[in-house]
Amino acid sequence: MVLPTPSSTIVPPALPLSLLSVTMLSPDVALIPGAAHAGCEVGPHSRTTETISTLNQRGCTLAVATGKSRPTFNRELEASGLSQYFHGSRCADETCSKPHPAMLLELMDGLGFEPGQTLMIGDTTHDLQMAKNAHVAAVAVSFGAHPKQELEKLLPLACLDD
Repeated sequence: MVLPTPSSTIVPPALPLSLLSVTMLSPDVALIPGAAHAGCEVGPHSRTTETISTLNQRGCTLAVATGKSRPTFNRELEASGLSQYFHGSRCADETCSKPHPAMLLELMDGLGFEPGQTLMIGDTTHDLQMAKNAHVAAVAVSFGAHPKQELEKLLPLACLDD
């Protein structure tokens, strides 16, 4: 399956920084219009819950690949109130760290998806390189840890501003 190239008007809303490395797995990947500015606080931003709920209703399978430890990630995911929407996660203390592709490969394997059915949304060059290493399409968000210029060097499908 070939993923559509997102336009600048089709963007996922900002996620809490602990949830920025989101892997969307779905036979019919959907990106939601509208973006909110990402802050540094853990927990849902004004449009995060609505967007993740909409993705869920559209049949997207959401998973998280994070550099956080499992205890920290679990605590932050629970605090966000979004845990019911995520079907899987991999943390840095469970497998190889980014940019190694193991997190994505393990998530895809465990959830029954192929690279062509997967879209990685990330805010770091590590996220985008992990996607490349796993042969997965990626969309960058420029309001996270790494500057837009560095993200664009890795040729994501799109690099979205806030």
